Amino acid sequence: MKPHRAPPRNKGMMRTHSMLNTVFTRKLLKLAVADVRKYFPETKIGEAWVWTSDRKIWEFHGPGKFYVYFEAGNAFDARYKGWMKWLKHKGVI
Repeated sequence: MKPHRAPPRNKGMMRTHSMLNTVFTRKLLKLAVADVRKYFPETKIGEAWVWTSDRKIWEFHGPGKFYVYFEAGNAFDARYKGWMKWLKHKGVI
């Protein structure tokens, strides 16, 4: 009896999912940045940055030495989550 093998992965489908996820998280990031600019116009968006070593756990380094880490799917998702946590920290949401 032959061992059962999983069907081959459809790389085109995986690529499409990844592209859709990127488009969606970029839109979320755009909305979050709009809120940051609305409530804190003096904040320099470009000074915030994200970093990961394994593409699973991300770090967000925001204004005023704000730092938080969490799971995210990509860099856009990490920036979105970071800004939303920063807004929560500031009491906006």
